[in-house]
Amino acid sequence: MGENSPMRIVLLTRLNRGLPLLFLEEMQSDSSATLCGVVYERNVPSRGLRFFARKLIRYCRMGAPLTFILNGLSFLWRSLEFPPAHRQQEPSLRAYCVERGILFLEVDAINGEQCRKILRDLAPDLMVSAGNRLLKRSVFAIPPLGTINLHTGKVPDYRGGPPFFWELYHGEETVGATVHFVDDGVDTGPIIATGEFPILPGDTVNSLKERIIPEGARLLREAIHRLTLQGFSPVFQPACHEPPRRMPSDWQCLRFFLKRLGRRKKQGRQ
Repeated sequence: MGENSPMRIVLLTRLNRGLPLLFLEEMQSDSSATLCGVVYERNVPSRGLRFFARKLIRYCRMGAPLTFILNGLSFLWRSLEFPPAHRQQEPSLRAYCVERGILFLEVDAINGEQCRKILRDLAPDLMVSAGNRLLKRSVFAIPPLGTINLHTGKVPDYRGGPPFFWELYHGEETVGATVHFVDDGVDTGPIIATGEFPILPGDTVNSLKERIIPEGARLLREAIHRLTLQGFSPVFQPACHEPPRRMPSDWQCLRFFLKRLGRRKKQGRQ
């Protein structure tokens, strides 16, 4: 990146809608950075029974076979129902990029050699990761300035996932959003920007996602702006010896449901 030239950015994602589209909209009016491409991990049409058997075994080891089944049924329901009204006109990521002349490239695997070659050819100064699995060092270290990620949670207390579940489970009054550098850990990299938002009465994981993800896109833009400022330094996270959050067990999901149900009944009586 030259002294007066805008920062070159690549968006790396496996999401077809939502955060990537919101982020691209935010960057349309940012003159401090230029988007040199979007790299998208295409969805695998069919992964076979062996893949789902391995995933079921993993959920059973976590004590969450029922959660696996319910997630599968939820996925089937979401694929059949109509999208929310505000998303009915939302284009796909590819359509958005084609319409605006943004380079759109598809890869089979984000951590694969094909993706690494594309990223080296694009030669970005900074990479933005949106909704990806854990990136290997051979990918996130390609840009000279590194790779940044939006984590929907406060760190270090709510590293990992799933997003917003554990804050609701523990009865927190707020949820956080954190833009940080990607490193070898799970949401452990230096912090560039943070946001904190109230949990409203009746909020669910989905309602929080609908409200916080747009704020997260704005936070990503703010983080990129901060990185263009001379003298800016990210904040290293305090040491945390607790493992990152993971998928809740069936018992934790049941306990969460009963707690929420009791809270709603109490509010109804008031």
